Amino acid sequence: MENKEMQELLKKLKAAKSAEELVEMAKAQGKELPADKAGELFAKLNGGELSEEQLDAVAGGMTYEEWVDWARDYYWKEQLNYKMAKKSLDALAKLNKIQDIIESHTKFSNY
Repeated sequence: MENKEMQELLKKLKAAKSAEELVEMAKAQGKELPADKAGELFAKLNGGELSEEQLDAVAGGMTYEEWVDWARDYYWKEQLNYKMAKKSLDALAKLNKIQDIIESHTKFSNY
């Protein structure tokens, strides 16, 4: 998570009025936050700082290194998909040219 996104998330979490609200926020994001952990988090948000690991656990459970690995894999998969799509389009364009040539020869041979 980038620093700006982390700050925005922290601002949203600090705006929670109760530990129960933190649990609901987590549910809305498709995450599970047990009530006891929500209580600890609420207490720390309203009286202390969270470590990066604690904030990562709330933000999605990925450490920075895991996020970098995921982002790199995603990037390479997208690049591969792009290259495959481009090759398919190039092959289709060549096929269309071949079909045009065949059609033009067929038209002339009918005369």
